[in-house]
Order: sequence, then C-alpha cells, then structure tokens
Amino acid sequence: VLQELLDREAIKEVRALLAQALDYKDWALFESLFLEEVEADFTAYGVPAQKIRREDLRASYQHNLSREGLRTQHISSNFRITIDGDTAHCTSNFLAQHYIKWFEGGEEFFLRAEYQDQLVRTENGWKISAITLITLFYVSGNPAILLS
Repeated sequence: VLQELLDREAIKEVRALLAQALDYKDWALFESLFLEEVEADFTAYGVPAQKIRREDLRASYQHNLSREGLRTQHISSNFRITIDGDTAHCTSNFLAQHYIKWFEGGEEFFLRAEYQDQLVRTENGWKISAITLITLFYVSGNPAILLS
C-alpha cells in the first residue's frame, strides 16, 4: 500500500514536471520525462497518432511554443491512476493557457482537455511511454498565438 501511494505521487509529479517544462521552456526536463520512443496520439486535435522519438516530440512542442513574448500556464488535475506492476495509466484533465500582450486577433488562447499517459517504471523513475489527448473539451481565444 505504501509503495502504491509513493508511485501515485511520483506519477502526478511527472505530469507536474511536464507542465513546468512547457511553461519554463526547459526542453531538457521535457525530454527526461519520456522514454526514447513515445506513442503520441493527438487525433482529437487533428494530429494523427504516431510513434515518435522524444527529441522529435520535444521539437514539435518547442516550435509551437516559440513565438516571441508567449507566456503559458499549463495545469493538470483530477488524476485517475491505475498501476499494474511496472506500468501505469494516468488520466488527467489539462488546462493550457497561452498569452501574448497586444497580439493581433486576441491576446489569449485556452485549451481544455483530458489526457491519458501510459508510464513505465525505469531505474530513473516513471517515464511516459504514450501520451494521448483523449478529449478536447473546448478551446477559446486566438489559436494563431501558437505557431503551427
């Protein structure tokens, strides 16, 4: 029971660190949270599922969040975690807030979604092996804030 509680907290921490990596543009931290190869499924946002190297996943996020003056806040909540030995599933709600002062067409862009991560216990802690945008609840604001 104690190990399960520790694992649950460690898995929540992975999600928190992912948000931190995005907000502070800490791309080394971002990559450290994933296995070398990741199943990435953003079909709900119009990006087909694919097996991708973590470096390429990082590059995609880095590109989308690279507009000058962009400030972000990413928040994960409502964690539902199941653990089976050295593998786990974590479903969580996600709020991604993007802001650029005086940006033409609107200063803010918000995404509200539900993600499911598959994780694997490694000697360096829990790592994400698959990330899926399950449901895009809704978006609001100016999507042109993000580069595509």
